[in-house]
Amino acid sequence: MMLGGAMDPHERKGEDKLSKATKDSCKTTIEVIHGLMTQIIKNRLFNQVACQPVPVASSPETAAAAIADVEMEQQ
Repeated sequence: MMLGGAMDPHERKGEDKLSKATKDSCKTTIEVIHGLMTQIIKNRLFNQVACQPVPVASSPETAAAAIADVEMEQQ
């Protein structure tokens, strides 16, 4: 409550606690987001199956042969 331009000491103390809680929760949220990003990156790096590139062919016959070769390697 404003009395003569000065704040009540109890209100000021409450605002200080609120601002500290806000800062702490922001820091915690940032840490959680970093942890989630780390888990996603690790999952993509270590748990995703890598796709084999399909060779580029100059004609339909060589394309069919390249696809057959890839299929044979996968079996």
